[in-house]
Amino acid sequence: MVRIISRSMPSGHGMLTCLVVDGTHADGIVYLDTVRLGDFELKNTAIQSAQIVAPRFERETELTGILGLAKSLPSNIDPPTPSLLDKLRPLLDDPVFTVDMRRNATGRFDFGYIDESRAKDNISWMATREDSPHWDVTFDTTAWAGLRQVWMAHTFEATIDTGTTLLFLPGDLASMYWYDVPDMRVDPRLGDSFTFPCKFSNDLPDLMFKVPGTEHILKIPGPYLSYSTTDNDSDYCWGGLQSAESLGVTIIGDIALKALYVAFDLENNKVGFANKDLDDIDEW
Repeated sequence: MVRIISRSMPSGHGMLTCLVVDGTHADGIVYLDTVRLGDFELKNTAIQSAQIVAPRFERETELTGILGLAKSLPSNIDPPTPSLLDKLRPLLDDPVFTVDMRRNATGRFDFGYIDESRAKDNISWMATREDSPHWDVTFDTTAWAGLRQVWMAHTFEATIDTGTTLLFLPGDLASMYWYDVPDMRVDPRLGDSFTFPCKFSNDLPDLMFKVPGTEHILKIPGPYLSYSTTDNDSDYCWGGLQSAESLGVTIIGDIALKALYVAFDLENNKVGFANKDLDDIDEW
């Protein structure tokens, strides 16, 4: 949880535009304030008070803010100010942070250490692309436990982003996954999104990624790939996995990250992945 102390004052930096990797945005006034992350206290940290937000943020009324944790993305404030990670890193015992989000339950971010007891298996580390400010990694093998479990040799780069709700994969992989689901629809009323009968939500195929150069398989339970009912048909649900073609970037968002324990190494620019015990999935 992020706690914002109320003694705020205008920063003199004017307006800020927050552009999320999935294309959504927020605009507003910037203040200097104190941010507390657990035992860490960051004084005079730039905080945006959003005045104009994308429709997605208007709909997600439970969302109260965005915590920017990109690898090396500079602040969007004009003129620039230190990012939250810039201010936090000198305070960390080790230059790492971890993410343990949960489906329909409270998750956590830990800064400065890795709690390996939260992982079900070993943490496998993947290098990120050096010239990218985001946590971009490359996968090359994907499968799902549908009618026919076949490992697909398909190399793609993906941004690991806790600020994106859904999972966006290359169009051909997303299409092949959903064509294994009975009565799936590509709905033109919803921007050609993949939808499916909600009655199959608990029976969706598990999705799997193999960590390159290892035999470590990361598993996303099929039920996690059911997002919510559609507005125009309560019998059909949004797929939590969608095509990345319209975005122009592949994103591993919260739908998938909630099934994994994820570590971020600020010094070596690596991301570590492990499976974890999931209380809401039988025999996982």
